[in-house]
Amino acid sequence: MPAHPAESAAAQLKRLLLALPALADDRAHPMDAVARRVGCDVATLRQDLTTLVTRVTDDPGGFTEGVQLLLTSDRVQLATPSGHFRRPMALTRLELHALELGLGALQHEAPPEERPVMRRAQERLRRALARLPHEPVASARADRYVALGRESDVERQVRRDLQRCITARCVAAITYRSARADADEVRRVQPMGVVWSRGAWYLVAWCERSEALRVFRLDRITAIAPAEERFAPREDLPLESVLRDGRVLVGGGDQVMRIRYSAAIARWISEREPVTPGPGGSVEAEYPLLDLEWGVRHALRYGADAEVLAPAELRTAVMERLAALAG
Repeated sequence: MPAHPAESAAAQLKRLLLALPALADDRAHPMDAVARRVGCDVATLRQDLTTLVTRVTDDPGGFTEGVQLLLTSDRVQLATPSGHFRRPMALTRLELHALELGLGALQHEAPPEERPVMRRAQERLRRALARLPHEPVASARADRYVALGRESDVERQVRRDLQRCITARCVAAITYRSARADADEVRRVQPMGVVWSRGAWYLVAWCERSEALRVFRLDRITAIAPAEERFAPREDLPLESVLRDGRVLVGGGDQVMRIRYSAAIARWISEREPVTPGPGGSVEAEYPLLDLEWGVRHALRYGADAEVLAPAELRTAVMERLAALAG
């Protein structure tokens, strides 16, 4: 008989509470060692961590998470560049509603002498919800108590197929469309690991066409065809090297782009990036500019609240893109 959903969720929470302290040092750990500490098998641990990072939040569009999950065939790393495990966490409206709902359910099961404490806690939650700024208040019960989001069926299948290739170390042909391409193309790759970073899954793989380490967004992969060929582990290319300052980056890149964010979004940026104060309550941040097209997309995602300060060629590229969109 399958476990009740509440029991399954409670068991998963207990496993995560045991696993996270072991991963809070931002280092890679053997998957089986963490699973033994938790008291579960590797497959269950992998699923728990995947569920943790792919939950839906209510951050405004354009903002990204500060936790990255890196999974290889036998190792796991939870990177927290924003210091999420070293400072108090702010709860979102959905998380506060989930706590409110949980306290309401517990009141029906708790002994009478414990219910007043739960009612007082529930009232404090409701007062906190009423004070949250800049967030719409859900009016309907269906809007207040929503399920946590999950990957689409296609994305989940792609990730699982890739994880099987990673475990077996078999070459795969992926059908992929890059951000600059107009059509899909097939690439033969040696899948090394998958990484969850800033709201998206990425495949880190050795690309046979480029003869270099490359990163592919999973939501741009539409098909996978595993081959019979096997490849040897590449010890000279540690997977951890693709995580830099909380981003999935591959390549050298001596140029640095500098962005100024307006006061309207400065607080959000400050929670996710190393910043310096700018004029009028704005903040400024620097990033390695590995690709001009990536820099243009990054600047435009924030609209009028982001201004490119340097380099000059990136400012020009952004203005040309805006002119093309307007014309």
